[in-house]
Amino acid sequence: MALRIAHIGPTEVPVWHRKGGALQRRMVELARVQAQMGDQPLIVSPASAEFECREITVETIGIPCRLPRPWRDYEMAWRARSPLAKFRPQVVHFHGVPHGASLTAAGIPSVLTVDWFRYRGSGRRLGRAVYSRWLSRFAAVTVVSDYCRNGFGEYWPNAPAARTVPNGVNLDQFRPDPEQGERMRRATGIDPGAPIALYVGRVCEQKGSDTLLDAIPVIRRFAPAAEVVVAGPPSQFGRTEVTPIVDRLVAAGVRYLGAVDEDALAGVYNMCDVFVMPTRRAEMFGMAVAEAEACGKPVVATRVGGLVEVASADSALFVPPGDAAALGQAVGSVLTDPAARARMGAAALQCARRFGWETVATSFRAVYEGALAHSDDHVSGTAHNAANL
Repeated sequence: MALRIAHIGPTEVPVWHRKGGALQRRMVELARVQAQMGDQPLIVSPASAEFECREITVETIGIPCRLPRPWRDYEMAWRARSPLAKFRPQVVHFHGVPHGASLTAAGIPSVLTVDWFRYRGSGRRLGRAVYSRWLSRFAAVTVVSDYCRNGFGEYWPNAPAARTVPNGVNLDQFRPDPEQGERMRRATGIDPGAPIALYVGRVCEQKGSDTLLDAIPVIRRFAPAAEVVVAGPPSQFGRTEVTPIVDRLVAAGVRYLGAVDEDALAGVYNMCDVFVMPTRRAEMFGMAVAEAEACGKPVVATRVGGLVEVASADSALFVPPGDAAALGQAVGSVLTDPAARARMGAAALQCARRFGWETVATSFRAVYEGALAHSDDHVSGTAHNAANL
C-alpha cells in the first residue's frame, strides 16, 4: 500500500540547500527513495531566497519564516498545518524537532528521528516536563545509532522505546571514481602526487578541528609533502563568516575549501588518500564517514559515539578523542602504507553498503506501518471504551 508521508525538520537552512548538512540530506534522500518505491512523500522546508538550492525532485512545500531560531522551528511547524491538511498525510515524520508532535492533527501518527537528544531548555525542570510530554505523543521514535539510542533512553527514561535506523549514503553518488578525484585535485591546485588527508564537516571544536590542527606537524613528519584538506562551513551550515579556528587552519597550510557544493562533494572524497574524523564528543552517527567509505577511502577516526558503528576495525584506525599525537601518527601511517590503504579501502566499501538509502527506507517503512497499527489500535480502543460508557 502506498503511503503519503510528510517530512518536517529544523530551519537552519532550506532542506534543498546545496551545501546543507546530514539531516537535510537524510530528508532529501529518504523522500527520493520513497517516491521510487511508490509512496508519496512531501518535504516541508523553510523558504528562503538567500540560499542557493538544488533542483527539487520531490514534492516540496516552502514555508516562509520570519522569527529567529529557536522560535523559527515552532513558527514553521505552525504555518505548515494548513498545507499539511491539504496533503492529508498518513504519517508525519519529524527530523530532530520533538515539539512537532504537539502540532500534528489528531489521528495522524507521527514519527520522530533523533539526531541529538539534549534539547534546548531540557536541562531545566519546566523544559524537561514539556519535552517529556511531547515525546510521549509520538507513535514511534527512531535514533541514528545504538550509541544515540542508549543516550536517549538514559536521558528520557519515560519516552517511547527507540529503534535504531541509521542514516544512509547514496551509493550511486558516492562511489570510487579516481578520474573524478584527479579532476578535483587539478581544480584545487593540489600536486597530483601529493598524499591527501581530508576532513569534511563543520569546522569547530566539537568536531575536533583543533585536534586536527595540532596533528598536522605529526602528519608531516611521516609525509612531508602531505596536504591536509578541510571542507565544511565555519561552525554551522548556512554560515560563511570566518572563525578563528579557520584562520588558524589556513595559517598552518591547510587547504580550506569552505562548504562544498553537493555536485562536487563526491569528487572531494575521491581525491583523498585517507579520511579523518577527529570528533571530540557528541557524534551520534557520522554521515561523512559513511560517504568517504562509499568512495573506498580508509578512515582515521576518534573512538567517539556512533563512529565505531559506521566504520569497522578493518576499515578504520581509531584513536582517543583530543589526542593530536595519536591522530597524527595514525594518519601518517596510513598515508605512507599503500598496502594498508588498499586493504582498508576495500573494507570501507563493504561497510558503506550497509547504509544504502534503499535499505534505510525499507526500515523506515516498517516503522511507519507499526505507527499506523499503533494509531489504529488506539482509535479502536478509544471507540471500545466509549461504547462501554
